[in-house]
Amino acid sequence: MRIDESLFFGNLGAVELRLTQQLEASPAIRDLVLVMSAVNRMDATAVAVFSELNQALAERNKRLHLAEVKGPVQDRLMKSPLWASLSGEVFLSANEAFEKLGGQPH
Repeated sequence: MRIDESLFFGNLGAVELRLTQQLEASPAIRDLVLVMSAVNRMDATAVAVFSELNQALAERNKRLHLAEVKGPVQDRLMKSPLWASLSGEVFLSANEAFEKLGGQPH
């Protein structure tokens, strides 16, 4: 799933709703890959929300993966608890994520 904007407190509700709808529409999904190539920044609220999402997914035996994370966003995430607790992996590209996860049963 591609995120097409920077993430901050003002748009998190819409992003969360979209993620929830996608997960409910496909309950068999075990790996959620967020393609973050268009995300230029994440505020503290966004980092906290993604930490909660990661935990909620892990409790349901689902993994959160990130792909194409830009340097400044990655720097911020690396300083957050999300980075150490991420249930999935961080991929350099969406293609890399597809190749690694695409062959696994979902």
